[in-house]
Amino acid sequence: RQHLPPRGEPYLLAIAHVSHYDPVVVGTLLRRKLDYMARAEFYETPIARWFVEQAGCIRIDRTGPALPGIREALRRLAKRRPVAIFPEGEIMSGADSVRNGGPVKGGAGLISRRASRGGAAVPILPCVVLGGDQFRRVLPWLPLRTGQLWIGLGEPIWPADDARPGRASRASASAELGDAMRDVYQQMQEQFDLPAEVKP
Repeated sequence: RQHLPPRGEPYLLAIAHVSHYDPVVVGTLLRRKLDYMARAEFYETPIARWFVEQAGCIRIDRTGPALPGIREALRRLAKRRPVAIFPEGEIMSGADSVRNGGPVKGGAGLISRRASRGGAAVPILPCVVLGGDQFRRVLPWLPLRTGQLWIGLGEPIWPADDARPGRASRASASAELGDAMRDVYQQMQEQFDLPAEVKP
């Protein structure tokens, strides 16, 4: 937790996405209230919609206009609330995972840059969480069974002051974030004896 900004300071938590349980795992282990960006599909059924609305999520349309979701994220950051984003856009595994060299989208860099205009800089905090996908199996839910979860945080990535806004700067920010997330994952492999089933 040494890389977490002080409470009351806004930041973007960029999480490598391995399972739908990631928000629960990250929120529990970090002990922070986070406003998650959630894809529009979760708002299509009443039960899922109720859940994400109660959790304070931000609706983001991945196939249509994303601007309303981006503006809401900026409003939350302006209120000094941390926002969590899954920069891969969806759950990824294997070679598609950012941890194994897969790409990240440009949303995190765009939001960080826009949130930092005319005010305090809003950093991106790279985050890798492992083990959440085990909750899809029955065994971890049984009494007297234990499971393991791992979470790693990298150093904050601050928006560049000199880069011109546009596609090139978003690509540069995405590449920097991808490298940082892979570094975190590498450090986790070196520090912890990770079982093969949790490695993407």
